[in-house]
Amino acid sequence: MIDHVRRCLELADDAGPDHGSSGSAKAHRKLVRQRQGVKYDAGRARAIAATILERMGEAGRARMEGLLVVGPDGKSTFNRLKKPAQRATGRGSDQGPGRGA
Repeated sequence: MIDHVRRCLELADDAGPDHGSSGSAKAHRKLVRQRQGVKYDAGRARAIAATILERMGEAGRARMEGLLVVGPDGKSTFNRLKKPAQRATGRGSDQGPGRGA
């Protein structure tokens, strides 16, 4: 969503949202939880995360850690994966089934 807004407003890639004070972000999370009927339980969330990490195994944990590696461009692998796909280009890309020569 942030990338979409950034493109629409023709902002630089490093421009990000300003959430105001941390109190505003906290209040927003609380409203979202209320609307979704979810209770905040940090202890349970940590327990679930620990269980997932245990089940993931060493190879899975290494892949997850690899997503956090920041490259020379200042972006992590995870951020590069979130980038939306570009429109197809090249010969025949605009031809659907049954079209063309």
